[in-house]
Amino acid sequence: MNCLLEAEDFCYKYHIQNSTYVHHIGYTLTMFVSFLDYYDYNKEDATNYLVRKFDFKPYKYKHYESIFTRFYQGYLLPKKFNIDKRILHLSTLIVTNQLSRKEAIIELEKDPYPSVHLLEEDMDYFLKKMNWTKEKLEDYLDRAPKSHRKYPNNYLTFNFLLKVFKLIYLKL
Repeated sequence: MNCLLEAEDFCYKYHIQNSTYVHHIGYTLTMFVSFLDYYDYNKEDATNYLVRKFDFKPYKYKHYESIFTRFYQGYLLPKKFNIDKRILHLSTLIVTNQLSRKEAIIELEKDPYPSVHLLEEDMDYFLKKMNWTKEKLEDYLDRAPKSHRKYPNNYLTFNFLLKVFKLIYLKL
């Protein structure tokens, strides 16, 4: 079956208006639909199901299942770059009416790390994996942050092509 017809059938079935169409990239017609936006997902229900069915052990925040990611998101990002990923994750729960703004603010007032003991364990793990000392970590944290744009990347090309795309295709 033609991919375009499948996409149109999906839009018709789920009454999707305002989908973004991209005309003639090569010889194909492509449509972007964020399918997860049409799936009724409830974090608490999903967690309860996993606990019941698979003896899942819930973790405090999104992506805290990985020691390295937990340390990165719960310690390095807030300390070095003043970035708290919980804001984005909790915002998603607010938008989907799974959490109130007030509850999110209370959660953000808490430390991003589940416990001091776990932070110490994760820091030791991180230092061992990076082959760093605590002094090297402190030196890293004390240095001024550098933007990713200071390193070779496609940022300018991407932004230019995005502007061209918007000018050409979104005005159709």
